[in-house]
Amino acid sequence: MQHSHEALDRPGGLARVATLAPLRHRDFRLLFTGQAVSFLGSMVTYVAIPYQVYRLSGSSLVVGLLGLVELVPLLGTAFVGGALADAIDRRRMVQVTELSLAGASGVLLANALLPSPQLWLLFVVAALMAGLDGLQRPSLEALAPRLVTREELPAEGALSSLRGTAGMIAGPALGAFVLQQEPLALWPAAAALCLAAGAGGLRLERRLPEAARRTPGDVVAAMPPEPDSETAIEPASAKVSG
Repeated sequence: MQHSHEALDRPGGLARVATLAPLRHRDFRLLFTGQAVSFLGSMVTYVAIPYQVYRLSGSSLVVGLLGLVELVPLLGTAFVGGALADAIDRRRMVQVTELSLAGASGVLLANALLPSPQLWLLFVVAALMAGLDGLQRPSLEALAPRLVTREELPAEGALSSLRGTAGMIAGPALGAFVLQQEPLALWPAAAALCLAAGAGGLRLERRLPEAARRTPGDVVAAMPPEPDSETAIEPASAKVSG
């Protein structure tokens, strides 16, 4: 039986199905699969952290403050993340932030295993994870379109949207299921596993093509110089005078 990946890469395979055409590229498959698993883990934390905060504090106001604490670093790092996406290797940026998110989930796991979990630590880790998400998003959004052909960009956008929608449905459902189990430390363990798997998918990725690593400055430098205005007008003027 032919391997499924070989079937995807075979000319005329998934390319005949327009929406699935980007999946015939190995690098895009790895990125798509890794981010699907990683996003699932992120959605688990988005449900579980407020739940644990409420269990420790018993206050809805404290849970609301958690959202404010997450918003500030998210907005601050989004600008920095955009600049870094243009300055360094985007794949490396996504990989480092993914591993950092997995490490933050590990801290949540250690906190949940304590006899008396610390409320302040949940706020610190939640702010850290929001900041990491702001750093990662620009590089991630700029990376995926460079792994497919120009004609496949609409299909890539549709697949990314489908992945996000599926994650937002399945992730909270998985989080709710895990939170019903004992001990409570199961949920950060599940989140850390998903995030680590997402980073692992990026490690398997082959070296990106040059186009995926070029910055806007490199693109501008590679563009041919604009013709001199007088030189461009001269042939037309000569033709009219003739």
